[in-house]
Amino acid sequence: MRLAGRSPVRDGIAVAMVLAVAVVWVETFNRRGWDWGVDFAVCQNAALSWLHGAPLYPAFELAGPYEANASGLILYPPITTALFLPTLLLPAVCWWLIPAAIVGAVTYRLRPSWGWLMAMGMCLMYPNSAALIMVGNPDMWIVAALALAACWRPAAAFVFLKPSLFIFAFVGLRNRGWWAVVAVFALVSLFLLPQTLDWLTVVRHAQGDRSGLTYSLNDLPLLAVPLLAWAGSKRSLRISEASRPALASATATGA
Repeated sequence: MRLAGRSPVRDGIAVAMVLAVAVVWVETFNRRGWDWGVDFAVCQNAALSWLHGAPLYPAFELAGPYEANASGLILYPPITTALFLPTLLLPAVCWWLIPAAIVGAVTYRLRPSWGWLMAMGMCLMYPNSAALIMVGNPDMWIVAALALAACWRPAAAFVFLKPSLFIFAFVGLRNRGWWAVVAVFALVSLFLLPQTLDWLTVVRHAQGDRSGLTYSLNDLPLLAVPLLAWAGSKRSLRISEASRPALASATATGA
């Protein structure tokens, strides 16, 4: 039976998905409560130290091989400091609220279909997705950049702030604005060349699970959330269908 045009079965599955996501997140938070905001604190400390003239990377990361699984490490390129600096001026909660608001607003605008929303929910059920958000990992901002790219392609270039996820940046490759953002990043990296060279050394010395080309594999489900919203957008389908008569008319006129 359908009430007010809705399917009780579909609504029941949706509610079950929301509850499952909540259970996974609560379990993750209970299990790793001592980790709350740890990545955010590392980012803030790195920005503060850099402002006071301290080296961006600890000496042991530059001296030789080190275990990259330890907490408190700086593995980001120096240009990412531009993302960390505003955290010194804004309330800490903004580090979580701003990217969440961006992803939520874009998802609402795209209005992905029911099946795609379920796929997004499954990505959020992945325990590492909850852990990344709990510790305040900068991946949240990469997700927000990918969400914005659905409306403004140059935003995808901000994925380069975390080079291990660079492949996702190319969704904006065909946009001129994207190339402009990349050029700015390249100029800033050139200006910070000594620190950029130090970062390359840090990456080369890293050992363990958080090193190499597979460094960010566990982050992929969270990164997939805005891409799934984009792929399943009802709005994009409507735009496509609405544009067909105009395209046909233009083609006929050109012929």
